Amino acid sequence: MHKIKLAAFDIDDTLLNKENELPELTLLALQKAHKSGVIITLVSGRAYPSAYKIAQKLSFNVPIICYNGAVIKEADISTPIFISYLEQNTVRQMVDYCHKYGLYLQMYDEQDNIVVEKINEKTLADPDYYNTGCREVGDFNKLQEIKTPKMMIFDTPDNILSLQKKLQQLFYGRLYFTKSKNHLLEMMAPGVNKAVSLARFAEGRHCSAEEIMACGDNANDIEMVKWAGVGVAVANATPELKAAADYVCEYERSEGVVEAIEKFILINEI
Repeated sequence: MHKIKLAAFDIDDTLLNKENELPELTLLALQKAHKSGVIITLVSGRAYPSAYKIAQKLSFNVPIICYNGAVIKEADISTPIFISYLEQNTVRQMVDYCHKYGLYLQMYDEQDNIVVEKINEKTLADPDYYNTGCREVGDFNKLQEIKTPKMMIFDTPDNILSLQKKLQQLFYGRLYFTKSKNHLLEMMAPGVNKAVSLARFAEGRHCSAEEIMACGDNANDIEMVKWAGVGVAVANATPELKAAADYVCEYERSEGVVEAIEKFILINEI
């Protein structure tokens, strides 16, 4: 196995525990990995400010890949390394579809605010809501421009499953669909996902896929876990992600992250 030079971690249900906190033991493991020379990056579906609040808990600069790969930023630097916005006509058509079928649709703006037509319990269930701004606009069609890196639909798990199949046919080639939780359907521009953006970032740091460990728990992590030289699924991961991983942790979430760091990065130091 190649020496790991870069380690990428999903945030929700991977890096954080069930209380959505970063435990001290996990924080210490990340700091040890960083001190050993490994680049640590967060790769999340979250908005940038929400991911940045987690990154701030570490005592070193943590690059962030957010919106499932639509934005890559160095922490504390305002200009993104990479940013991808959805095509306007596609966004308008999705708005019309959601209006027709009464679906809750969430977007974001250039200032990383959540943008919704009306704040409701679905908005409040999103961790991003408590870490960034939120604009209530009444009707998306009243906006002259909708410049968003990601769209997201909240619904029941059963409805999300059937909805994904329908929308993938309807928007074939125009949107990339994935899930970070079984009640969330997330949409980015075609060709945008965590793996593509992690590869883009890694190239700038002169790291090959074989020198990268990627750790996740859900469908939006599958491409990244498959692509990385060491793909890790925490114990609470979906069956599909576990099937794609090189290693399945014995422990869940943050404890699984510690397990992976000790097994693949700090193996000669503990």
